[in-house]
Amino acid sequence: MNFKESVRGKPLLVFPTTSLVDEFEVFGRDKDKEKLKEFLLAGNAQNENRIPVIAIVGIGGVGKTTLAQLLYNDSEVEKSFNFRAWAYVSEEFDVLKITRTIFESVTTSNPEEHPTLKRIGEKIVKKCKGLPLATKVLGGLLHPEVEAEEWNRILDSKIWELSTDKSSILRALMLSYYHLPPHLKQCFSYCLIFPKGYEFEKEKLVLMWMAEAQFVSGEFCCKLEGGKLNEISEKARYFAWSINRLDGPEIFVALQDVKSLRTFLPLGFPNASQCFALSKIVSDKWLPFLKHLRVLSFACHVITDLPETLDKLIHLRYLDLSQTSIRKLPSSICSSYNLQTLLLASCIELTELPANFGNLINLRHLDVSETNLREMPLEFGRLMSLQVLNDFFVSRNSGPKINELGKLAPLRTISISRKQNVVDATDASEADLKSKHCLNELAFTWTSNTHEVQNEIDILDNLHPHKNLKKLTIENYGGSRFPNWLGDAIFSNIVFLCLSKCKICMSLPPPGHLSSLQGLYVIEIEGLKRLDSGFYGNGHFGVKHFRSLRTFLFEELPSWTHWIHLTNEGLFTKLQDLHIEDSRNLRSLSIPNNLHFALTFLRKMKFKDCPNLEFFPEKGLPTPNLQSLLITNCYNLMPQKEWGLHRMVSLTCFEIEGGCSNLELFPEEGLLPNTLSSLRISRLPHLKFIGQGLQHLMLLGKLEINCCEKLELMLEEGLPASLFSLHIQNCSLLADPCQKDGTKRRFCSSVFSSSSQNKKNYYE
Repeated sequence: MNFKESVRGKPLLVFPTTSLVDEFEVFGRDKDKEKLKEFLLAGNAQNENRIPVIAIVGIGGVGKTTLAQLLYNDSEVEKSFNFRAWAYVSEEFDVLKITRTIFESVTTSNPEEHPTLKRIGEKIVKKCKGLPLATKVLGGLLHPEVEAEEWNRILDSKIWELSTDKSSILRALMLSYYHLPPHLKQCFSYCLIFPKGYEFEKEKLVLMWMAEAQFVSGEFCCKLEGGKLNEISEKARYFAWSINRLDGPEIFVALQDVKSLRTFLPLGFPNASQCFALSKIVSDKWLPFLKHLRVLSFACHVITDLPETLDKLIHLRYLDLSQTSIRKLPSSICSSYNLQTLLLASCIELTELPANFGNLINLRHLDVSETNLREMPLEFGRLMSLQVLNDFFVSRNSGPKINELGKLAPLRTISISRKQNVVDATDASEADLKSKHCLNELAFTWTSNTHEVQNEIDILDNLHPHKNLKKLTIENYGGSRFPNWLGDAIFSNIVFLCLSKCKICMSLPPPGHLSSLQGLYVIEIEGLKRLDSGFYGNGHFGVKHFRSLRTFLFEELPSWTHWIHLTNEGLFTKLQDLHIEDSRNLRSLSIPNNLHFALTFLRKMKFKDCPNLEFFPEKGLPTPNLQSLLITNCYNLMPQKEWGLHRMVSLTCFEIEGGCSNLELFPEEGLLPNTLSSLRISRLPHLKFIGQGLQHLMLLGKLEINCCEKLELMLEEGLPASLFSLHIQNCSLLADPCQKDGTKRRFCSSVFSSSSQNKKNYYE
């Protein structure tokens, strides 16, 4: 407890302060709090390994503690840091005690509460023999355990007594596996069918796990690689194979004796002509014997059809025919009532699905993207377990209409294509997307070049999704405006929005107040001329626009001329990547000259094919943590000292290509920061000299110069000593920089090896 002496000598009790604050009694500290927050977040963004320290100084009673409380409880501060701790510092200043208090408040634990575990842990560390990986693995295993019995089980395990050829790391990994929960151990064991170094897709592996009700290992797993197959057990359940061009179908003969095989999985991409014959024989001759199969894949193999005997595989749950030459599925597949996953992506020969496809009532994941399906099968709405659907092809004639989707309540991901075939906007309402609370990802695509403008507007208005939606793509939409619901603040969960090829739309929806939006992509909208206040969310006073946005991409906007800026301090506070491309009429950026806040999170800026873009803020770019700046074919965008690049100590990569018709010398002294590590100069038609600014780039490691036909002089003083990679191509007038006299020649030859061919020089 904390006491002070009163004037009468009696101790007074002083209660420790806490992080709680009554905001209804705080006045006049808003600006101070915002300044402190800006400093705190800028420090966190600039260097995550450096801990910013902010001192609040003043006499007693002026509100130092209250200001700290306001900052501590700020919602943006909470989101920016994984951990926060409040420690009360008394008159008796004890650094060790304060540090312990902070540590315990973050970890919510006190290491001294478990002295027994500490002693056991020290013994386990000794058995790890100082190997960090072994210690880390076992530490992760024991972290949630507080019972000494569990720690002693690890310490006294017989696995430590394995032969000395087993390293401590391997023993630790074996221990961690041995103590995994049963369900995780089964999933881990399943991966034995993959060879070392095999790159599998996370999503597909999860679908395979779903297809298996139980996982086992040991003699139940079998791998065939390069035609070499050890003796296969009759109990084998998991079979993975990869072949070479000399292998024949006889290598699969042993499969006819395997009665319980559950997984048949090809690995790699074999020779196409050999694979054709092999796949045909395997599918026709050996599949009927594998009646217990749950996972079957011929992905990336040249197979044109499957046998009608597929209905014998009554336990089949996962079927992957992606990137094959399959022309049609056998009707017998509709008897595979347990099928959960069917992958047909990029089967370009596939034109139809079986008529009784609706019988697959347990199907959860269907991928028919990049196929040539004419329409979906009738009674598609019977697939009431479907969660992922790529794509749904809308039919204009006899096939199922878009209203069939109204029956599929569990949908989580769906792409709807050929929406030009939706004739009646009422059908769109009956799709009932608004009630599908599980729907996370949604894509609308029109595939026709002719559009019925008003009909498409009405249809998209009626396809109002549920507010839980996270990702939305609209492509080739023919309406003149976007739907009324798009941009509504109710969609607070949207993190990704892509508007592509909506050519006659004159304005964008107001995504500025979509509080969770992280990625905004606007591509090929020919009618868009300006971004005004409505784009940010006009009428929402006090809202921090685009407060979560990380990536901002504008591409192929030929009519875009104006980007009207706002002076809101909360604008683009989290923006990391700004990309503007092929917007030939855009003249200026949305950054005002009197900007008094910084884009502290911005890491990358790229401007390409914007010939009229010429405006940069007079006081420099407010991007203190910018790491990469790329400028391509922006003829009026010539790097100048006024940009303040030399002050950007985080800038490591700078590229300039094309345009800058008046630029004869680059870089001038003091233009670029000395932290630059990569510089690329390309297609500058009038560039004659590489300036002295290059010599001062003491960390420059990579320099590339291409297609500068008038470049004559590299450097009189020599190249930076840090340079390890130099590429020079199509600079016909430039003398070899490694042919200079004395120390310069010795310097170059020690760093680069030179060669020349057709006036192309490469130095590495």
